[in-house]
Amino acid sequence: MSALGGNYAPGIRGAFSYVTVSGAAKAGTITVYPDGAPGRAATVLAFAPRSTVSDSALVTPGSDGKVDFVNNSGGPVELQGLRRRGLP
Repeated sequence: MSALGGNYAPGIRGAFSYVTVSGAAKAGTITVYPDGAPGRAATVLAFAPRSTVSDSALVTPGSDGKVDFVNNSGGPVELQGLRRRGLP
């Protein structure tokens, strides 16, 4: 799962991400990191089956302006929305 909605503006230093998982089939985590730099991953959310959990993270986009989200559970998740406040 890569950056939803494309790239952030050039030179942006941080992307605020608010992540919610609801009704997951299996337990797991969601990690987020700058595109191309998985060694800088941070676990944003840990969840149990059939739970609803939310959290937020401030992530530095990769050099291409993208942020990657990874589902580390054994089941599917759905990421929705991208809000670009103050960006064209």
